[in-house]
Amino acid sequence: MRPNSPFYIERPGDRTVITTIRKPGQGATITIKGPPQVGKSALLDRAVAAAREAGKRVALINLQEFSAAAHTDADTFLRQFCRRMTAAAGLDGSADRLDAAWNEPLDVTRRCTHYLQQYLPIGLTQPLVLALDEVESLRTRPFCGDFLGMLRRWHTCRATDERWRQFDLLLVTSIEPDQLVTDRSQSPFDVSTVIELSDFTPDQVSLLNRRHGMPFTSGEEQQLIALLNGHPYLTRRALYLVAARELRMTPADIFVDATSEEGPFGAHLRAQLQRLREHPDLVAHMRQVLENQTCAEQSCLRLRGIGLVRRAGKAVLPRCQLYANYLRERL
Repeated sequence: MRPNSPFYIERPGDRTVITTIRKPGQGATITIKGPPQVGKSALLDRAVAAAREAGKRVALINLQEFSAAAHTDADTFLRQFCRRMTAAAGLDGSADRLDAAWNEPLDVTRRCTHYLQQYLPIGLTQPLVLALDEVESLRTRPFCGDFLGMLRRWHTCRATDERWRQFDLLLVTSIEPDQLVTDRSQSPFDVSTVIELSDFTPDQVSLLNRRHGMPFTSGEEQQLIALLNGHPYLTRRALYLVAARELRMTPADIFVDATSEEGPFGAHLRAQLQRLREHPDLVAHMRQVLENQTCAEQSCLRLRGIGLVRRAGKAVLPRCQLYANYLRERL
């Protein structure tokens, strides 16, 4: 979604992110977290646009998009990370400097820090925002704790080194920070401004319906909320499919075929089921949620990270009624 899209729904945390990222010369660490397809990437794009408008350079890196070798080897990962950070910031001619940094008698994370601190500022005339998307992809990597501890040290450096106050860090994750780093003294999340996104409220769904030209009547809108519980991606999809008149789809079509493999949400639902089946130990826990609204804490966190469940007081529920209906048919 374009940062200036009329269909973007601003939520309370948006202003905090935009205001913070625009401030010069302070250095900020911000975490955007929430379940999959809740709008984290859309907010990240808006933050990136705001940073650039404020005269900052931005290095936007998706941590999933590294080579296979980088998944298991910290040295390979961090060299690729430094190269991507430099390229994304629009700087060239850094290969010799990167090699020089890697020849320093330091451990690999401190080489990365040395490169950023000593060499990257040579080509920078503007503050730098490092925006890291899909941080949860680090969870299974053996160097996850070391990498996140390095980010924490970068945050701490701002207290004594003015250069680091020209450096903002923006982290985006679908899972709880405690699942990524257990030592809180090494966690960048504990020292960040945390913005948690949740599914749309009924008022936000109503606003989005109006912006689409009211393709759903008031009564149909309530049906949509009952089915999707404000799931941002699914709500947007339903509204688009009906509002796009050339598709000739009606609200009735949405509701009748909601759980069909060939219906409006079929591809999404199949993908969610596949993600669940990739974790066979979680299938039984998902059945438990469907049957009695309970789940062990760690399994609940993992199911929430996939985007399938939500908390309601002490109960653990399917994220929306559509998921409950679909999964009951197939588990």
